[in-house]
Amino acid sequence: MKRLTNPTIYLSIFIFAFLLSLSSCNQQSEANTGGDSPSTETAPSATDSAMPTEAPIMDSTAADSANATDAADQETTSDAGSDANIDMAAWASLEGLSINCGGGEMNLAVPVNLVATRLESQNLAYNDKPFTDCSGIFHRVLDSLKRRCPTHDFPNPQTHRDSRSLGRWYHEKGQLVQITDPLKQDSYIKPGAVIFYAKPSVDPLTVDAETLFKQGGIRHVGVVTEVEKDASGTIIGYTLFHGRYYGKSAAKTNYHKRDTGRANYPPFGNGKDHMIAIAPIASDAIMASAP
Repeated sequence: MKRLTNPTIYLSIFIFAFLLSLSSCNQQSEANTGGDSPSTETAPSATDSAMPTEAPIMDSTAADSANATDAADQETTSDAGSDANIDMAAWASLEGLSINCGGGEMNLAVPVNLVATRLESQNLAYNDKPFTDCSGIFHRVLDSLKRRCPTHDFPNPQTHRDSRSLGRWYHEKGQLVQITDPLKQDSYIKPGAVIFYAKPSVDPLTVDAETLFKQGGIRHVGVVTEVEKDASGTIIGYTLFHGRYYGKSAAKTNYHKRDTGRANYPPFGNGKDHMIAIAPIASDAIMASAP
């Protein structure tokens, strides 16, 4: 067999690996990737056709620069969550998140779980087609919520496609809370909450909002579908629906524990990535009692 000597081939491989490393959906591989069993209760959605075809598929620096109207280009100086306009005490004390939809209260736990279960059943492999990376899967969830509550305000994939710009959107809406101590801020983890993650080298005690929304800040996103508590009511884990990583399909995962039992795996994190910020998935969220 003739040996390949064309340097272009090796250059192409290097460029591909470099672009992959820039993805804001990178995450640590996790042995326990099990989730709830797929359900066939709901018919498959038309999310593919509903999504704008001009939106970037990959979460990358290229996606940021191609998006001329992305809010990531705007100036902001406040820390994440410092201007939150939601009732923080209610968020922490009650069981769930809900929004005013069509004059009635919609508990977000219900539609988020239905949507996540349906999307999981479709076996959407990571980045196999448009909107199957982590932020793309999140936009699929948002798309279904928009169709249930069309007058409500949600991030638009044409202007906030990747996980960093999604974080900025929630920040600018006054909804984003930066996590500096997940064990003390666990009460914000509710079904219907969106969690953003950062790599271990990002220091939650010193990082500012602007850094989170740039390359090297936020790099993964998912939505909470269920919270697990012990007999005393302490949160010991949660289930996250998210686009995971190459070779895996979008799924609910339940390895996000208070006590991970593993060195260098932070509490409530995603593998070795730690929870860096959290927000209600819908802006102007109000609080609801348990369903």
